[in-house]
Amino acid sequence: VTTEPDFPGAIRASLAAQLPDYMVPGTWVRMDALPLNANGKVDRRALPEPAAPGRAGAANGAPRNETESTLATLWAEILKRDSVGIHANFFELGGHSLLAIRLLGKIAKQFGVRLPLRALFDAPTVEQLAEVLTPKHPMEASLATLWADVLKRERVGRDEDFFAMGGHSLLAIRLLGRVAKQFGVRLQLRTLFDHPTVARLAPLLVSPEPATPAPPASTGPTRRSRTALE
Repeated sequence: VTTEPDFPGAIRASLAAQLPDYMVPGTWVRMDALPLNANGKVDRRALPEPAAPGRAGAANGAPRNETESTLATLWAEILKRDSVGIHANFFELGGHSLLAIRLLGKIAKQFGVRLPLRALFDAPTVEQLAEVLTPKHPMEASLATLWADVLKRERVGRDEDFFAMGGHSLLAIRLLGRVAKQFGVRLQLRTLFDHPTVARLAPLLVSPEPATPAPPASTGPTRRSRTALE
């Protein structure tokens, strides 16, 4: 029984700070009061049934884009559910640290983005996590397409290392040539070694504004000036 507006998030967070994952309830039911029998004890038979697992997630909103759809599919697979809505909380659906690690592994494989476990605690819904996976720089999508083409891969994630995926100096030179042609920015080979992921290289693909040429320095008075002085 609670009047907590953030139910069950706040309660679960409090319990999770004090109990191991397996002791934190995975299903919650809001009640105005506990049903009592004639003896003043809790009438267990009158307690409402929790929502069926297969229906609980679906009632929390349908995916609106490809990222949310893919995440919802992964969540349903990990949590053994028929479907998962975009507003459903991973931990409230029965998720725990071990399942979270498994989910993040699948996300890394599917999206090429390696997230820390903390990310799922901070963004525990499909909607929130999809926002985390959204490219943070407008150049990322185009750059990832170039990388995939050069590396002969179907797709490249924003956090995947160019060299760890089979890239080498010759492919790096080819990639930088494509980058120069498409973005008009010439980068040194060393730059790719220092910034080997799409997420790290994308912010560098902004052409610097051309510097305004400085006026030629004066070396002394002109002929007309010397005449006037004389």
